Formats: sequence, C-alpha cells, structure tokens
Amino acid sequence: MIGNRGYATFIRDWVRQQQNLFGKFGTPRIAPEGWTRLGEGCYRIAYLSPDGVVYKVQLSGGYSYQTNEGEYRKYNNLRIAYRMPKGARFPLMCNFRIEGEDTVNAMDMVGPTLNKYEGDDRHELIATWSSLAWTMQLGDAHHANVAVDEARKLVVPIDLGD
Repeated sequence: MIGNRGYATFIRDWVRQQQNLFGKFGTPRIAPEGWTRLGEGCYRIAYLSPDGVVYKVQLSGGYSYQTNEGEYRKYNNLRIAYRMPKGARFPLMCNFRIEGEDTVNAMDMVGPTLNKYEGDDRHELIATWSSLAWTMQLGDAHHANVAVDEARKLVVPIDLGD
C-alpha cells in the first residue's frame, strides 16, 4: 500500500476549500505548505505530499468516467490482464474513499514525464510507451501521462483514465 488516509483526506479537503473560494470547477494554482502542485487534467489535480507520494484529487465527484475510482479499477484490471513489457512497469497505486463517491488516488512519485525527459534513451522509451499504450488500450496516451523511472530506465503510466 502507498500513501495514507490522513494525507488523502487533508489534500482533498484543501482542494474543496479552494474550490469553495474560487468556484466548483476552479483549480488551485497553489499548494498547501509543504506540498507541491504537480499538474492537472480535465478531471483531476495532482499534488506531491511532504513524504514524496503523489495524491490525485477529483475536481468534481459528478463524472461517470475519468474518476479516481475508475482509474483505480482500470489499474487493477490491467495488472491482472497484462504483463508489463520489457522497459515498463506499473506504478504503485492505492485508492482512498473519503466520503460518499469522493476518492483520492495515491501513487509513487516516479520521475519526470516523458515530454520533459531528455535522456539519451528517450526514443527507446517513447517506442516502449507507444507499444504499451496501444496494447493496453489507454485512451489518453500522451507523453504527459507517462513518467520515466530514471533509476531503472522504465516507462510508467501515471494516468490510466480513459
């Protein structure tokens, strides 16, 4: 298991407080003290906690797709159905149900995204990612949704939503 319920609840509550100030679909451009805002997609925003774990908070609980729960379900299905090819690994991931339909996903902080990676093996990693995304039918497969585990020279999908 990665992450903890305390941090998951804290960052979810902090994001909700910011949304109350700036509107339901507003996204905070800052992070709480000790945290780092990593980025956002259409439906989720990611923060790096003080202990080095990434937490993804849904911007709204009303979506039937692109939810943290949906991503976590797909993650588990993919881990059962597919063997990662040479040059890739699954991220570590855990899903915390906070209340009702609201969940927060915790993931390991892997490294830079492929679109920011500048290593000599970049083209090889892009080829591995392309093959992996096609095989696993990842619907949102672009270079910002995969990270590079620089220590092991592996690609790691970090957004498994559709």
